[in-house]
Amino acid sequence: MNEEVKAFQEMWEGGYWEGDPTDPHFRSTYAVLDAQNGYADQSAIRRANNIAAEELGFLSTLYVTYLLCIRDRVKGRTVLEIGPGRGSWSKAILDAGAAELYALDALSAKHNQFFEYVDPTEKYRDRIKYFQVEDFSCTIPDGKKFDFFFSFGCFCHIRRPGTREYFQNIYQRMTFGAEGFVMISDYGVMAKALGTPFDPDNIVEGGAESGVPWSHLGTEWFRDMLVQTGFTVLNPDVGCNLRDPVVHFRK
Repeated sequence: MNEEVKAFQEMWEGGYWEGDPTDPHFRSTYAVLDAQNGYADQSAIRRANNIAAEELGFLSTLYVTYLLCIRDRVKGRTVLEIGPGRGSWSKAILDAGAAELYALDALSAKHNQFFEYVDPTEKYRDRIKYFQVEDFSCTIPDGKKFDFFFSFGCFCHIRRPGTREYFQNIYQRMTFGAEGFVMISDYGVMAKALGTPFDPDNIVEGGAESGVPWSHLGTEWFRDMLVQTGFTVLNPDVGCNLRDPVVHFRK
């Protein structure tokens, strides 16, 4: 097993789960970070005051990502998802009408409790294939080709060499004209969003304290890597997430 992939083997018991992308106001870790930075916890205020009305002025970043990148885009398509975790985005993709979903993750479906969350009634079982990976080869046993790609919360944990290798292999799995959306890490964008200093000449990738490996890809590097691989970058950041760029590209 690739050493970088091996680093995830004991993490996220029950599967990484950022939240429900189809809930306009779900409190993801982004909302938790907002509260830590001094912003009001709107869901707590609503509960404390028995407010019946939906909050009208703001939407969850996950929901906005769902609207821009998944809803009205995946119906009838064959989708490749990298790093699904427990499957919050997988379920949203299937519910939005994807014909098939192939999910690749460093952890097993059992560890992630993937099928228990995504398809407890086996409604989609003949439309889902899940593979635990050991490297960045993007090996699909049946040689399936895909016309849609999605990944959120995965490539922020993979360093540049592994990311380049993965996308070279993803390119081979996608049909011509296929499009994709991928969330990446950019420490400069993150620093701007959090109001903290950023020194591009002294980037230190993290993970020692939290146990989770964090990478810095950078929007410019990632865009150039996609172009060198053969993709067309349609938008280097669609703007649905203020901390982590989401890149829109096409083969």
